[in-house]
Amino acid sequence: MSRDERWTGLWLAAGLAAVFAIDSLFPLGVASGMLYVPLLLLCQPAAGRRWLLPVAAVSTVLIVLDLELGIGGARSPQWVYLTNRAGSTLVLWTIAVLLRRNFRLQAQHEAAVERAAALTERRVLAGLLPICAACKRIQRTDHAWDSVEAYIQAHSEASFSYALCPSCLMSLDPKVPSLR
Repeated sequence: MSRDERWTGLWLAAGLAAVFAIDSLFPLGVASGMLYVPLLLLCQPAAGRRWLLPVAAVSTVLIVLDLELGIGGARSPQWVYLTNRAGSTLVLWTIAVLLRRNFRLQAQHEAAVERAAALTERRVLAGLLPICAACKRIQRTDHAWDSVEAYIQAHSEASFSYALCPSCLMSLDPKVPSLR
């Protein structure tokens, strides 16, 4: 875990404690559970992404804990308090799931951009090449002539290694035995 991730985790833990204290001391009805939503939104930068689901889970536990302890619902009927908490939890997890989906889509988009960049870097020779019938040099666009090897190396990712085919070997040195 990186240093930024640890700091983000500490800030989120402090935020969860503060929201629980506010939620317990100042019951706001349906709005109480919504105080946890900004903490989910703090998980959007790359350093906080790993904290998204833990923050949602701890927020849910704190909402249920407040419900069990009855701290924040002393002024409203039990069914209203229960409904508010259930709605808050539903909204909280809906946002968490949508953020998680957004993170996944962003990662897929970044991977697609990298693949597209890799494909644009790939160089391919195509079309007709003007080549000398005698010496096999290729004419460049500035009308200069290059050897086949120099032209292909300049316009593609290919490189060359050299060897002699059997017929050229026999014509250069007839004493070498045939490989056939």
